[in-house]
Amino acid sequence: SPTLQQTTKSGSLFNYIDEFTKNNSIVNYEVGWFDAGTVVGALSFFKNLNTPTQIIIGPWNHGSWYFTDPLIEIVPRYYSTIERLTFLREMIDSAQLIGSRKKIVYYTLGRNKWQNTSKWPIDGVTLHTLFLAKGHRLAEQAPGSKAAFTDYPVDLTATTGVNNRWHT
Repeated sequence: SPTLQQTTKSGSLFNYIDEFTKNNSIVNYEVGWFDAGTVVGALSFFKNLNTPTQIIIGPWNHGSWYFTDPLIEIVPRYYSTIERLTFLREMIDSAQLIGSRKKIVYYTLGRNKWQNTSKWPIDGVTLHTLFLAKGHRLAEQAPGSKAAFTDYPVDLTATTGVNNRWHT
């Protein structure tokens, strides 16, 4: 399996999917809902990897420094180190390392709840393409004109303060 130095230099674990599979490596991959496109990358990795894998998607930013859920007023419950290591211990102790035990542990925004699944997307979910619409809304139908646009004045003095993903 690749070393940390190798993956840091290459920038992507995708470069090592064949090695992970060949070596039947156990993979624990953690990303945050508020960390740009890393969730999409982790889910692609999960889909393409055929080895024991756990993806954890939490309510945090890049580096897991700040836990937040903008849909509730309390700080979300942290997914503990004990819970993280349970998967790894099960894989190490299991005689069933050959084959693919795959799991996604994800935090549901607005519910302060952690859930598990072995596939993505989860049952009951359908993907929708949304478009900007009149009245500051989203619509499932594309605008009637290709020349449609929305003016959006930007306040360059607006800030989220130091607790954002760019200050991690």
